[in-house]
Amino acid sequence: MVVMDDLLTTQQAAVRAGVGPTAIKRWADMGLLPCVRTAGGHRRFRVEDLAAFLARQSTTQSDREAEATQDEDLVTLFLGAGTVQEVEGGLLVLRGQHGAWHRAAPVVGRALVEIGERWARGEISIIDEHLASERIQRAVSRLVEAMPVDGSGSSVVLTTPTGDDHLLGLALVELCCRERGLSTRWTGRATPPEELLRLLERGDTQIVAASASVASGDHDALDAWLRVVGPGCQRSGVDLILGGEGAWPEASGFGLRLRTFEELNAFLRGREARRGSRP
Repeated sequence: MVVMDDLLTTQQAAVRAGVGPTAIKRWADMGLLPCVRTAGGHRRFRVEDLAAFLARQSTTQSDREAEATQDEDLVTLFLGAGTVQEVEGGLLVLRGQHGAWHRAAPVVGRALVEIGERWARGEISIIDEHLASERIQRAVSRLVEAMPVDGSGSSVVLTTPTGDDHLLGLALVELCCRERGLSTRWTGRATPPEELLRLLERGDTQIVAASASVASGDHDALDAWLRVVGPGCQRSGVDLILGGEGAWPEASGFGLRLRTFEELNAFLRGREARRGSRP
């Protein structure tokens, strides 16, 4: 039974939290801070609920600060590294901190976005951005080449839709696929979709991973590409996954839209479970 005399008023809770009463009311209205109501409709707060909420907020803030520091360190590494080996070493450290490439990849992705934004703000030159991208691409390629394939025969074809030349996001997809033992092949830039279908007809591909960057903002162009590649994948019994920030059609009926590396890993794990190739 709740004893009202043991509860904090909104003002008392605000004093303990070091904020104004409005913040306490807002947290309560958002469902973040539990409260009870008096007969007159006033909010009252348990001391333990307030303490738990403030502890969560402190942890969240600490996590955000640590994440921001890690992101900044990675941007500094990418822009300032003198060699590909330095970038490769930094990526390996990052992977060790997160335990898997599908957890480390979003951190790399945020760093890439920040580098692009710094160029847009005029803080770095286009050559600085290109050199950083080239070092990252080469470092990822070195990491991929050192990763074994599990011998199950599962093969992923990595591709981009027509007109999209941004490959770093797809390189991170390759890291995640190779970590799960899959062999990978690149179609290269500007590959016509018809040529991709001819490759699938050979029968040695199980997954097509297509990544459209934010530069692929033409919904109709992506839809046209998908209406060629999608049926071809279905005819060949190949899974088609669609990633990146491009304007993929939401209801084309072709392909599985994946928005995060966690979703990619879940897809790969589910596929392995169905095939019985991994626990």
